[in-house]
Amino acid sequence: MKSRLIHVSLLAGLLAACASMPTPDVRRQGAANRVDASGGAQTSPLATAEEPETGPQAVIRRGTGQVINRSAASAPMPSLAGASSGSATFNFEGESVHAVVKAILGDMLGQNYVIAPEVQGTVTLGTPKPVSPAEA
Repeated sequence: MKSRLIHVSLLAGLLAACASMPTPDVRRQGAANRVDASGGAQTSPLATAEEPETGPQAVIRRGTGQVINRSAASAPMPSLAGASSGSATFNFEGESVHAVVKAILGDMLGQNYVIAPEVQGTVTLGTPKPVSPAEA
């Protein structure tokens, strides 16, 4: 008898867990509605004191429908080499090979490169005078 009561309770609990709550009916109006003594909502909003808004005001800016600035997208990408006079002085002391290759090939020359994971070590490199990208 006790086993049957446990099974029935378990079955009732599982069925209750499968039930879903009804979706709430949310209605938003300009202000909160007053509730009268009978529990029903009145349709007139609560009276609020009108205070002048001194904070930031909302601004609506309508778009043009143009998703991308085509002139900016078609312009050539700026490079680090073009931003300076075209020369650089290198002074790497005990830097990793990856950092030196990234600085010279990637940042200065703007070239894509791949370094095998087995390539490791440190580099000490210094130039006494500025080097142009053609000389690098």
